[in-house]
Amino acid sequence: MLAQITFEIVLKEIKNLKNLNKSDFEENKEKLIGLRQLSNERSESVMMGLLQEEIAGNAKDYYNYEEKINAVKIEEIRKLAKLKSYSFFGLVPDK
Repeated sequence: MLAQITFEIVLKEIKNLKNLNKSDFEENKEKLIGLRQLSNERSESVMMGLLQEEIAGNAKDYYNYEEKINAVKIEEIRKLAKLKSYSFFGLVPDK
């Protein structure tokens, strides 16, 4: 039940991205980069980030974060908002 509600909220927010304006988009990219820089002041955060990137494919990608965030275009986000089909995966604890 909770997973279904969460899923519906996420889909609703994705669809709302079509209303995203350029200034909010740029401001949020700056926030993401700033939060990452603050997080990098703690060595355990860097370690976890590197581990997550390695699990996902390549730990070297950890160092390209700012470049990747800045490469995202608002048109790509608006295109995502037109989502017509999707897949869902949930990992939940066993009772």
